[in-house]
Amino acid sequence: MTTCAPHANQLHTWQATSVFGSSIGLKGMHYAAKTMAGAALDTLLDSTIIESAKAEFYRLKADKTYECGIPVNVEPPIPVFK
Repeated sequence: MTTCAPHANQLHTWQATSVFGSSIGLKGMHYAAKTMAGAALDTLLDSTIIESAKAEFYRLKADKTYECGIPVNVEPPIPVFK
């Protein structure tokens, strides 16, 4: 997360929209993009990062399995076109 607006600026307001499209917002977005690209590059160049991430994932996952929140007997709605 990077700063793209002044402190305490509420999201989904005209003030936030104007700041996000300004040089302040663009600088924050460019900084975030550089940070993500650097993390991706580090991950590609150092295989121990991926191995560590996998180990952490399996450690945190433990015996947990995925359970869908939608019951099995629920059918998707059929769209009606007129």
